[in-house]
Amino acid sequence: MSNKLIRKALSFMLVFITVLCLVPSFHKADAAASWPEVSESKTILFYSRRVIRFYKSKVCDENNRYNSIPKNSECYVLSITQNPKLVLRVSYNGVKGYVYADRVFDNLTVMEKRKSKAEVSVYKYKTTQTAWSKSYVEIGDDVWKIKEDNGRVQIIYKAKSGSRWYKLAYVTTEDYNIIKNSYKKNTAIVNVAKTQIGKGNVYLPGYAWCAAFVSWCADNCDTGTKGSIIKYFQSCSTGVQTFKNNHRWVDVGKVKPKEGWIVFFDNTYSDDNLDGNPDHVGIVSSVNGSKITVIEGNCDSKVKENTYNIGSDGLGAAKTKSNQIIGYGTPKY
Repeated sequence: MSNKLIRKALSFMLVFITVLCLVPSFHKADAAASWPEVSESKTILFYSRRVIRFYKSKVCDENNRYNSIPKNSECYVLSITQNPKLVLRVSYNGVKGYVYADRVFDNLTVMEKRKSKAEVSVYKYKTTQTAWSKSYVEIGDDVWKIKEDNGRVQIIYKAKSGSRWYKLAYVTTEDYNIIKNSYKKNTAIVNVAKTQIGKGNVYLPGYAWCAAFVSWCADNCDTGTKGSIIKYFQSCSTGVQTFKNNHRWVDVGKVKPKEGWIVFFDNTYSDDNLDGNPDHVGIVSSVNGSKITVIEGNCDSKVKENTYNIGSDGLGAAKTKSNQIIGYGTPKY
């Protein structure tokens, strides 16, 4: 081979090697050739708060791993196994692999697993009380407790409906105890309210009394301290503000209501217009498809049970010319 050809060959090799060095060692398209991208609807579990080693198998062999997952990367959990450490099978950037759970969750403790015995709200962050819209642990869901700190319990939960996706969330310590022990005052408040149907105003004589009726029912279904599930209120505006201050308020249209929730209405009976302000309140006694049944005080001067159409998705405001739902209080049952 001539010197000219040798020089050309060496130049070509040098360019090829330079290109290879510039290509990232972890590349979505390359990796996806052997690890298909996740096509299902994803539920975000976590953003990595540190660099995490990313393994090709659940054995988590140091000699058989991808490049590490960078800090602040979006990851999705596919499954959870014990090996003997807790190992998460995750999807990162379209690639499936394995990470140690204790690299994801700070101070991971021995995890207890249980089936939830009640429905409770879940929260995105430990330091705030902002609930995820439409997010609940429901009866029968698998729940793993990670750790407890300052009135919050960090959990992983998976819906019983067959979803492949696990969620990382927080619940209050009180709600975690409800998950364990099925402490259901939402049914109790409805049962108390039903005993009052047909009665007149014995709750706040001489005044508008729908709010006083709801508060009375809450106090009389509570086996603990009065006011522990609903702080007593005599006006609808005070009731709404109290639920909002305690982060227990849900605007209409966000989520389908539940039995035992407190429903607030705007109506024309007190101020002759639908202005978005609360004028009336009742207790949701049942939810059946597109309809909810509500037990209300001060309805034609007595306690009555009425049914409202809230739409096929259960998110409607039951709007008429004289009445509409504006939102719900969700007591600490």
